[in-house]
Amino acid sequence: MTTTPKGAPMYSADDIPLLACPTPEAARQWWSEIFKLGLNHHPDDDPAHLVRIDSGEPMLDSGACRRMRDAVSEMFDFLGDDIYRIGHEELIKTLGITLEAAAYASD
Repeated sequence: MTTTPKGAPMYSADDIPLLACPTPEAARQWWSEIFKLGLNHHPDDDPAHLVRIDSGEPMLDSGACRRMRDAVSEMFDFLGDDIYRIGHEELIKTLGITLEAAAYASD
């Protein structure tokens, strides 16, 4: 991890997990690790747009962005639109929300 000009942490490629293999279970693990890093990422968004709320500074260096883009691209290749469901399920787990509560809230 490096720091921004203002001293805030900036993630590098070494901080971003590799996708272990092309399986739904590996995708779940990847999303879980990303959310535990505090990266609230949507697969349709460019990771370069992840910025700190307090300063507007980027959270990822170019290597971290590349690693995230590669992982998301690979997940789209083998999961298709299921990438959204798996990512959403892992996000709500990270937030401590049950799947049942999330389903109820979306009705």
